[in-house]
Amino acid sequence: MNDIARPFGREPELAEVLRLLTADEVPAVFVAAAPGMGVTTLLRRLFGTLSATRPVLSLHGTPALTLVNYGVLAVLRGMDSLGALSLNPTPALKVLRAHFRAQRQALGGDSDGPPPVVVVDEADSLDPASSDLFASLVMEGDIALVASYDARRPLSGPLSELWGMGLAEEVGLEPLDRERTRSYAREALGAPLLPGLEWKLWQDSGGSPMLLHLLLSEARRNGGIALRREVWVATAKEPWSGEGLHAIVEERLASLSLQSHHALNAVALGGTLRLEVLEARFGTEALQTLLDEGFVRCEDGDPERVRMTNPVYGEVVRSLIPHSLSRAILEDLENLEGDVDVPLVLLQRTRWLLDSGMSVPPEQLLRAATLACKHFDADLAERFLGAVPATAHAAWTEAVRARLDFNEGEYRRIRERLAAPWLLADQEAQLRVSLLEAATTIAAGLPSSGISGQARRLRALAATEDGDDDGGATRAALRRRAVVLDALAANQQGHLSAMERLIGSLLDATAGDDSPQALIDRTLALSLDAERLTVLGDSEAALRRAGEAFALRHDESLDVFFLPETVIVTALMVSLAAGSPQAALELVALTRIDATGAAMAFGGGTSLITGAILGLQGEYAASLEPLLAGLENLKINDPQRLRGFFVAQAYMAAVKTGRVELARELRESYEPGCTFYYGQVMSSLMLACGDAELDPDGPGAAAMADTAETMARAGFLGLAAPAWSMLLGLGHPGARERLEAIIPGLTGPWAEAMARFLEAAQVPDAQQILEAGRSLDVRGHTALARSLYRTAADTARRNGDGVTAHHARQALSTVAELSGDGGMPDEPGAPRLTGREQEIARLARDGHSDETIAALLHLSVRTVGGHLSRAYRKLGVSSRRQLADVFKD
Repeated sequence: MNDIARPFGREPELAEVLRLLTADEVPAVFVAAAPGMGVTTLLRRLFGTLSATRPVLSLHGTPALTLVNYGVLAVLRGMDSLGALSLNPTPALKVLRAHFRAQRQALGGDSDGPPPVVVVDEADSLDPASSDLFASLVMEGDIALVASYDARRPLSGPLSELWGMGLAEEVGLEPLDRERTRSYAREALGAPLLPGLEWKLWQDSGGSPMLLHLLLSEARRNGGIALRREVWVATAKEPWSGEGLHAIVEERLASLSLQSHHALNAVALGGTLRLEVLEARFGTEALQTLLDEGFVRCEDGDPERVRMTNPVYGEVVRSLIPHSLSRAILEDLENLEGDVDVPLVLLQRTRWLLDSGMSVPPEQLLRAATLACKHFDADLAERFLGAVPATAHAAWTEAVRARLDFNEGEYRRIRERLAAPWLLADQEAQLRVSLLEAATTIAAGLPSSGISGQARRLRALAATEDGDDDGGATRAALRRRAVVLDALAANQQGHLSAMERLIGSLLDATAGDDSPQALIDRTLALSLDAERLTVLGDSEAALRRAGEAFALRHDESLDVFFLPETVIVTALMVSLAAGSPQAALELVALTRIDATGAAMAFGGGTSLITGAILGLQGEYAASLEPLLAGLENLKINDPQRLRGFFVAQAYMAAVKTGRVELARELRESYEPGCTFYYGQVMSSLMLACGDAELDPDGPGAAAMADTAETMARAGFLGLAAPAWSMLLGLGHPGARERLEAIIPGLTGPWAEAMARFLEAAQVPDAQQILEAGRSLDVRGHTALARSLYRTAADTARRNGDGVTAHHARQALSTVAELSGDGGMPDEPGAPRLTGREQEIARLARDGHSDETIAALLHLSVRTVGGHLSRAYRKLGVSSRRQLADVFKD
């Protein structure tokens, strides 16, 4: 079965309408909504809710009856005998009262009950006589009225007079926000969407419930989405084609004037156009109509440009334009606005120029092909490449084909392609493919010596003068790129002193140079330096460097390397290592990483970052779902070799929450390697931590201690400190002392929080411990704060300080509630867990795995995990080890 449920989606608005009616605040409620926003569904649900307690009449205005007096009442018995053109309201009133009388008798005959309700959909299409009748009845208190109208234009006629008399309130149906879209999709499909896919659904649907259901139904029916690990993921770049929208779009287009229709076609083909261009060509009125009707909107951050409001609508509109007309429009656009600097514009115009049989310069085709492969649209990229003359830009064409191979994970094919002698001898070609070649070495898990060898090859090529007709600029760029490759190799090997020297020379060499290749080199140098500083423990400087890299802008159509994704991922890693989850979330929101090709190059995108942040805050149970969902995407594409890092994090979370079978599955699936040296070491630490949790007598803790000492001796305090922090959580002797020695050498939010934590944990005064916990709590360091709250409560109880113990338990309860569940009671003793939570918590405390508990209680493993997660939060713990300490019979 490919059918999906049809969620209601308008619960808050229905509740507001009911509140206004039942509280007797106003006798009339107007519901304003644009087409597709679910107003008919809301009114239908309202009718069903009200009809159980009071008389209700449901009517639907229609343009066909606007000239027929009381035409909307034709559905009622007795109206067919009335004169259709009569303006006398008496017969219509008689029929209405008879209808309500019969309903009231069916409900029990209470004549003193609330007045009947008339529910009118599309009240802006009522005939004037009916509109006047309903307005009069509302004024006289004989009926309550709920009427919908098109929010794109004001309500007029007799009903609008109710506003001026203070007898009406309005409830607007706005597009669903991202959170409500997430809930809608989950209810429709029975399981959540991967966050990146959910973001795309929200963007493509525009928050319209009608489009949400249509797109989800189409994706489910056509296999555009698939259920994996209880999460829906996309099986294609475009999970929904929008085929079902044709009839809807055509119906809406029929109401547009000819000029508005032409302007809409221009925007659909142009991608994004300046307002002044559209106004000059099609007129202000035509453009304003498109804005008012919601077909187009101003660009985010650029109010002088407009684009299609809904991307799926844009695809449908473009498909309806004949090729002959497309050609004329595109020629017109080229004359009016020839720049194609905006990536979306370049892609769309190039495609439609080809569709219209027009000639396209080879360089534009290759720029568009480069963008298409970065958006993981292989078919479109191949189409652009196929139109490039065989004799033009052969090296650029080969570079794009290599990037397409990279997208598919065909690393051996890339190496064979890039080993062609003619390509190796071409200086400009080597500049174009050198970074992708190095990325291939890393992604394939090959030794970093291959990158060093590539750097030597570039220096040798730069020493030749063949084909050098730019005054030595290309040879200088090759020598500089060789330094970038040396820095990448040093990073893979953890040679931070060499990195510092190489990065310094790159930043000096690129200062003030705005050429495309120099900007790329400078950006990579800044990103590499951010990671180097993170490993050294100087997170404040690392965050600044990552911000500098992020601020640089590039023309993405000129190079096949995935530069933005590298910058974004580095910045995210640095933010998380610094203990600044808010910075990471803001970065994801700013870059909209899941809306671009970066969603593929960085796999799970927001999902993985959400899981990482929850893990950083000690919310291990909550972190598992987003981590597992994101890992599914990394199976599709993982060029930066991030999967091992996030598998290790999910493994540690599974262990700490008692998901033993899942933990073993993750442990077996782990493959070492990561683009980032920081990620390589942290992966090994998280694996060892999980191993130590599962087997306290095993080698895990000793391996972590060895790594911590090795990192400390090398001066890599940014790795030594988290290692000792994990060991502190395992109760390792000496961990606290080592942390206290290391922390002063670190900077950043996490280091400051850990220093506060270590200092407070040694204080004998429960009130001081509590205040330190609150200080960490407000800064977002939930896990550390929770630990101090528990310590404060225990210390206060031992000291007989009931007031402080009470406040500490309250604080711990608040932390749990903010995590999504209830907390501890005011009195000492066991927290208020439900009966099932207590039963499962006891079994978990006694050492049973989730799978064993599920078998004993005849529950699913997922249900057990959910109960245990809620128990953890209420108790303020994050592992079975802590559960045994705080949960007692």
